[in-house]
Amino acid sequence: MIKSCNAGWADCDGIADNGCEANLATNKNNCGSCGKICADVHGAAVCVAGDCNILCDSGWGNCDGNAANGCETDTRSDPAHCSGCGRACSTQNINPACEAGKCTGSCHDGYADCNNDKLIDGCEANTSSDPANCGGCGIVCSSQNISVTCAQGICNGVCATGYDDCNGNKQTDGCETHLLNNLDACGSCGNSCRSPMPPNVASVACNGTTCEVESCESSYVDEDHQFANGCECLSDTVSDSCSTPTLLGTIGLSTWTSPTYSIMPAGDRDWFRGTLNMSVSTCTQRPRIRLLDQSGLLRMAVYDSVSCPPSSGYACGTGNSTTGIRTWEFGHSATCQDMGTIDPTPVTGSYSTISTSFLIEVYSSDSAASCLPYQLEFTRY
Repeated sequence: MIKSCNAGWADCDGIADNGCEANLATNKNNCGSCGKICADVHGAAVCVAGDCNILCDSGWGNCDGNAANGCETDTRSDPAHCSGCGRACSTQNINPACEAGKCTGSCHDGYADCNNDKLIDGCEANTSSDPANCGGCGIVCSSQNISVTCAQGICNGVCATGYDDCNGNKQTDGCETHLLNNLDACGSCGNSCRSPMPPNVASVACNGTTCEVESCESSYVDEDHQFANGCECLSDTVSDSCSTPTLLGTIGLSTWTSPTYSIMPAGDRDWFRGTLNMSVSTCTQRPRIRLLDQSGLLRMAVYDSVSCPPSSGYACGTGNSTTGIRTWEFGHSATCQDMGTIDPTPVTGSYSTISTSFLIEVYSSDSAASCLPYQLEFTRY
């Protein structure tokens, strides 16, 4: 029986004949003490100065610091020790995993790994609200004329004053459209001043946020300054003076309708002069003049005088005053049995055969914001 061994040695097999056989400083089965084994688990173990040491195989690590149990950790698949002891994959917005020594894993809904570093910060980007990664990595919301936001993965935000997102794409170009003085988006998206062009307009302008007529086509004017109806008035080509009226010439027996004329706002009065051809021999060829006016505001006076101011007026078809008539019929003698007392020519007992000069005055019976178009129609009855 061995009573004691020299320092660093021990009788670990209990056989006295071989003495203190175990070198506790180097024996990996009795490293530092009898029975303390340095295990060759996924590595090559050695005993150095009574402590176990191990050189791990590739893909394994001694992460618990206990060489006695070898290289217990698979650094190829352990997310707490991914590719090396202590290299823990981030758990930020991710279900972490380690594959072939690289941090992987699926991101939580609404998040993404946009910097490709699941080790350090996992799925760091909130793609629901991050304007730099809105709806996906690298989808940057434009900052052009907009206070940028990202909501539910869609670029949004408030446009700067005077701008709007007219193409519905805040991600690419923000609020790309300047609404001031813009002919195609005057004050608001889609408010085009030139498509379509208002009637009878040659050119348009956007004055700040309001479409305006800039110039009219030939023979038209913009009297009411309402953009939608453009240049609504034909130019006033009729004389405003009784002394120099617009000449209509001789009105024959056939029906004749004049061109369209216009009464302008603010007191315009149109004057015409002509001659009625009265060389007829039947009571069915008496002249009638009608004022064709859709507004219903216009009136006319018909005079048998060519002097100004007129000295006498023809009566209206009902025999009342000439003021404010819309239809005038030429009355004759008892032979025609129609209003003989208002015949402007002497009563002869037969139909008049004398050509008769006349003046027509057209005016508005009430105020109007715009011009009032009309025509004169000459017929026989």
